[in-house]
Amino acid sequence: MAGITSYGAYVPYYRLSRAEIARAWDGYPRDGGRAVANWDEDTITMAVEAVIDCLRGFKRNTVDGLLFATTTPAFMEKSSAAVIAKATDLNNDLFSIDCGSSLRAGTSALKLALDMVKAGSQKNVVVTAADCRLAPPNSGAESDFGDGSAALMVGDKNVAVEVDGIYSFTEEFTDRWRRADDQFVKSWEERFVNTQGYNRLLTETVGNALKAFKLKPESVSKLIFPAHAKTPHTRATWTKACGFKPAQVQDPLFDEMGNTGCAFPLQLLVSALEDAKAGDRILLVSYADGGDVFNLRVTAEIEKIKKGRRGMRDHLASQKELTNYGRYLLFRGLVSREYESAAPVPYASLPREWRERSSIMSLHGSKCNKCGEVQFPVERVCPKCLSKDEFTEVSLAQTPASIYTYNLDYATPTSDPPNSMCQVDFKGGGRIQCIMADRDPNEVEIGMPVEMTFRRFHEEKDIVHYFWKARPPREPKK
Repeated sequence: MAGITSYGAYVPYYRLSRAEIARAWDGYPRDGGRAVANWDEDTITMAVEAVIDCLRGFKRNTVDGLLFATTTPAFMEKSSAAVIAKATDLNNDLFSIDCGSSLRAGTSALKLALDMVKAGSQKNVVVTAADCRLAPPNSGAESDFGDGSAALMVGDKNVAVEVDGIYSFTEEFTDRWRRADDQFVKSWEERFVNTQGYNRLLTETVGNALKAFKLKPESVSKLIFPAHAKTPHTRATWTKACGFKPAQVQDPLFDEMGNTGCAFPLQLLVSALEDAKAGDRILLVSYADGGDVFNLRVTAEIEKIKKGRRGMRDHLASQKELTNYGRYLLFRGLVSREYESAAPVPYASLPREWRERSSIMSLHGSKCNKCGEVQFPVERVCPKCLSKDEFTEVSLAQTPASIYTYNLDYATPTSDPPNSMCQVDFKGGGRIQCIMADRDPNEVEIGMPVEMTFRRFHEEKDIVHYFWKARPPREPKK
C-alpha cells in the first residue's frame, strides 16, 4: 500500500511578533507572531531544508520522484524542482514537477505522489511544499501570513502512515487571489470569506468525506485543517458544525508561525506525526476553491522515523525574535538600502556555474584516491600529493563542520548586518570560505560548530544564483 514513509519540515530562524507589527502602525497588539524567511531565503531554499530533514537516514539514490508545490516560485519559467533536486544531491534519473497556483498545491502534490507509487511508475517520491507570501503592509494578512516548508516521502515499503482514502471537492470561490503581476495577495471582506467560503465549503467537504470514508467524527484522533486567519470563534464554529470536539483538532500553530500557504497543511501533518502513535487516525484537510481530505492511519513504523529529524518541534523551539518591523520590510525588499547603488556588482557566468555545478549546487568536494586529501571545490590536481585526475567526489553538505576563523564586517552592504565571513573546516578534511547566516554576531567564535545551508547568493543578470552558507545548528533553546 502506498503511504508516507518519512517526513521533514522547516521553519525560518526569524520570527516577528504581531505586537511589533502593530507598534509600527500604531495598531491594536495581537498575540503570537509569524515566521519570517531571511533576506537570502525563498521557497527553493526552504524546500531544500525540508527535503534534507525528510531524507535523514535514507539513501538518496533510492528517490525517483520529486514534486514541489508553491504559490510563490522563485522562477516563473524554470523548474524549481530541478534546483531542489540538485541541491539535495538526488540522482538525475528521476521524475520532477512543479505544482502551483493554489493553496491546495501541497495536498494536490501529495495525491499525485500517492497515485504514482500506487500505479508503479515511481517507488519513492518526495513531496515538498513551501510558501513565502506577501500581504499588503498594515493589513490583517500581514500578521496572519508566515513562511515555511514541509516534505513527505511517499513509498510502498515500511509505510509509517497508510492512506485509507482521499476525497476532493472543487467549487470556484474567490476569497484570496493574486494575479500574475501582483506583488501582494488580495482578499475580499472577511465576513463573506468566512461564511460563504471557509465555513460553508469546509463543512460540505468534510461532511462528504466522512460519508465517503464511512467514518464517524469520534473515530478520528486528530483533525488537521488550515486556519486562514487567527479566528478562534470561526474555527470553533466550523469544528462543532462538522461534529468534532475541540480536543480532536490539531494545534494550528498560528501563534508560532502563522499561515504558511500551501505548505501549511503538510507542516501541521508533520507536527501531528511527531506526537502520533500506532493506530491513530488522522483527517488531513486543505482548503482553496473546495478542499482535499486524506483519511490517514498511523502504523508502528512511525516510531522509527521520529528520531534524527528536526521536524516542526525543534525548528519552532530554535527561533529568534526579529527585533523591529523595519528589518522585515528590508528582508522582503519592500524598502531599499541607502548604499544599494554603491554595492559591488557580483560576477555571474552561467557556463562557469554549469561546469562547477556539483561544487556550487551540491557542495561536492574531491577526495584524493591516493593520499586521502579532501578539498573544496572539486579540483583535478591534489594539492598534497600532486596526483592528477585521481579523485572521488564527496558531498560536504551534511558533513559536521566548525569555524576555523571569521570576520564581522560592518562596512560591507548586507540586509542582515554585520556581514559575517568565515572559513569553515569540515570533519574529515576540506575547508570553505563562506558567509554565515542565521547567527547572533555576539555568539560567533572560533571552533564554533556550524552546518551548511543552501541560500540565495545574488541576482546578477536577472538570474537568482544560489550557493551554500554556514550557520549554527538549529537546536532548541535551553
